[in-house]
Amino acid sequence: GDVYKRQEYHRLIRELNAVGNNLHQIAARANATGFFLKEDYALNYRRLMEKVLEIQAAVTQPERL
Repeated sequence: GDVYKRQEYHRLIRELNAVGNNLHQIAARANATGFFLKEDYALNYRRLMEKVLEIQAAVTQPERL
């Protein structure tokens, strides 16, 4: 119920923060050096999109009885 939803919310927020931190580090490296690692960016972009889709599914799926 509500406890599960809160736990799931906090888990998703932690994961989004981790992805955001990674993307920030990639941007900082790119600004400092003039380049970034395509593989790092692609991996973190995929992780971000997975989390966005997971959140979208969580808020649009019907309540379980």
